[in-house]
Amino acid sequence: MSDLLDVFFGQHPELKQRMMEERIVRSWKSLMGSLVARYTSTIYIRDKVLHLSITSSVLRSELLLNRDQLIKKLNDFCGCEVVTQIVVR
Repeated sequence: MSDLLDVFFGQHPELKQRMMEERIVRSWKSLMGSLVARYTSTIYIRDKVLHLSITSSVLRSELLLNRDQLIKKLNDFCGCEVVTQIVVR
């Protein structure tokens, strides 16, 4: 079954990308913790750019300062490059 999925996603890399994007969005609370999730009002990924709406200015600044570490954490979680940039509003 695993080999079959590897072949399928090898033929359709855009579907694998979309699945990994959805995995990050759905796992945001477990990845970042309940405090960050509580202040996140919008999260989506488009063209490898993670878009976040954060309601706390302090948290927004922290996320921007730690942007590179966050990108690495999210990509490590998926095992491939899903996010290359982060936009925080």
